Amino acid sequence: MTGSLKQVNQSNAGFVARVAQVSSVQSGIPCVHSNLTDLAELQLSGSLTNELVGGPYYNEVESDISQWIVEPVVMPGTINWFELAPDVQVLLNFRTMNLPETASGNAPNQGVVVELTTYLQLSAGPTKFGVYTEGGYCIYAG
Repeated sequence: MTGSLKQVNQSNAGFVARVAQVSSVQSGIPCVHSNLTDLAELQLSGSLTNELVGGPYYNEVESDISQWIVEPVVMPGTINWFELAPDVQVLLNFRTMNLPETASGNAPNQGVVVELTTYLQLSAGPTKFGVYTEGGYCIYAG
C-alpha cells in the first residue's frame, strides 16, 4: 500500500468523511459550488474566494471562522443518508445515518460538500457503484 492507504485499518469497516459548508449566510447564494465537481473540490480545499469580502470563505461546519478547516470525521459501518433519498424501497438495507455535523444555529442546510474515503478490496473484473443525489458526485479509485 502507498500514500494514505498505509494508514488504513482494514479490520474496521467504515468511511472517513470531510464536510465543508458555505451557505447563503456568507455567499449571498445557496450554493457557491453550483453542483459542479471542480468547484466543489475547490470549496472542500478552501480555495474559493469570497468576492463579497475579498478573502476566503470559512467552513460553517467548524467553530473556528478565522481560517479554513475541514476536520475528518470517522463514520463506522455503511452509509445511507435516507432522509435525502426519494421515498422508494431499495434493494439494499443500509442503516440510516445523519450527515456529519453541519452548521448549527440559523444557517440553512445548503452549500454542503462531502468527501467520503474508504478502502475496498475488490475482485478482478467490473464493479458497479450506485449513487443517488440531487447534486453532483464524482468517484475516484486508485
